[in-house]
Amino acid sequence: VRALEFSELVAIGVVELEKLRVTSKKAFISLLVTASRAMGPLIRKFISLGLNRVWLHAHDIPFKQGDTSSSIYITISGRMILAHQDERTGKVQTEEVAGRGEAIGAVWSLANGRHKKTAMCTRDSELVRMSRGAFQCISTKYPAAAMRLLEGMAQRMSGSRISSAGGLGSGRRKRVATVALIPLAG
Repeated sequence: VRALEFSELVAIGVVELEKLRVTSKKAFISLLVTASRAMGPLIRKFISLGLNRVWLHAHDIPFKQGDTSSSIYITISGRMILAHQDERTGKVQTEEVAGRGEAIGAVWSLANGRHKKTAMCTRDSELVRMSRGAFQCISTKYPAAAMRLLEGMAQRMSGSRISSAGGLGSGRRKRVATVALIPLAG
């Protein structure tokens, strides 16, 4: 985290919030009001762009193969698999894994089509849902953001990823990694 001027950061967890709610309702409400005032402009901008956050549990399905596509989903945290079911054989095959920062459903949404794959969360996930209209609004106001989304779609469709050197990679997808911190003693 970088700050432009001296700043103090305070991390308040769920346990501390609950203690504050029980011991001092006035302080608890004051804290919530202060936090909501600070977040207000950001939340208003987020909503004005037509975006909404979606929290899904492992095994939840944001969309199914054959559904009409109405939204682009951008993964904030978690992981998705995209699987295709062969209509003749009924066999299901995982075709892609999407992690943090990746958009799913974008091609079908922008083409006003139907999903060709089913998306399923492999772990609890947080997504941003963006309608086609919201994408058009963002494209007008923030063309660089729209370009980045389109570049990601093109790379995904071509099976390549940007290498650390900044050019197109060797066709290999970046590896999805999981990092966990586990306390040794209690």
